[in-house]
Amino acid sequence: MSNKHIGSSFDSFLEEEGVLEETREKVLEAQRELEDQIENAVSELYRVFFNMRIAGMFQQEYNEKNIIISMFREDNLELLKSGKVKL
Repeated sequence: MSNKHIGSSFDSFLEEEGVLEETREKVLEAQRELEDQIENAVSELYRVFFNMRIAGMFQQEYNEKNIIISMFREDNLELLKSGKVKL
């Protein structure tokens, strides 16, 4: 009992079965769907990283403002005037 498909290509097997074109269409459709999913995932990652970067910048700016504000508190002004702390 020999297999008539041994050594033949998968395309020739699909062609003999009459499903080559249908299979190609399904593969192309799946490829397009996968490309769309990857594009959406990359867009979402970009959005998340961009928002994280913006949030980090605001946090850094907030921290810097708090440092400056804290330097002008009364107790810190006394330290600055006394020379124990220098800018």
